[in-house]
Amino acid sequence: AVPEGWANSDLCNVCYSRAVGQWCLSSWVWTSAAVARYAASVGDLGTLVRIADAFIARQHETGGWVVRNDYDCGAPAPMLAPNDSCYIAANALLPAFRATSDERYLGAAEACADWAIGSALPSGLVSTGLDVATGKWHNSAIIVDTGFTAALFAGLHEITGNRDYRDFLESFVRAYVDAFRDPLTGGFATSVDESLKPRS
Repeated sequence: AVPEGWANSDLCNVCYSRAVGQWCLSSWVWTSAAVARYAASVGDLGTLVRIADAFIARQHETGGWVVRNDYDCGAPAPMLAPNDSCYIAANALLPAFRATSDERYLGAAEACADWAIGSALPSGLVSTGLDVATGKWHNSAIIVDTGFTAALFAGLHEITGNRDYRDFLESFVRAYVDAFRDPLTGGFATSVDESLKPRS
């Protein structure tokens, strides 16, 4: 865990430098949700709740999270990204809700889902991210990892029975397969551009 006093405290270090001999602070906070998922799978409630609470404390007013810092024209670009935010909600908040029945976790996950639905692209996919420093949406490279989005909506439909989550899940998965799958090979593109053409 990142100790108190450092950026992203109570989330997880994700990179150890053997050359330097220490952990590196990372801006990629969404990766801590993978640790939360593991903690849930082995019954480590303390770690799961610590990470889920740290995410709730950092949730953006939109319902998503600033999940990483990209660089745009040489400047840091704090990215509020729907797909990685959905990954956080699906892998940290929903397991925390299932383990504790604490409605805060479910409410935070639903806020994320509502933001993802409301900010979805006309194609049915979700954006790569919003640079909160400039207010500019980035969609020139929608990566295959955007498929993370589906898990949140499947989980929310399972928990709540809300048909809106199932409807978005179905439309998103259709759009995702249409955009990324090559019908000739059956493989998936690594990323697509704004016109949903595979990028080389």
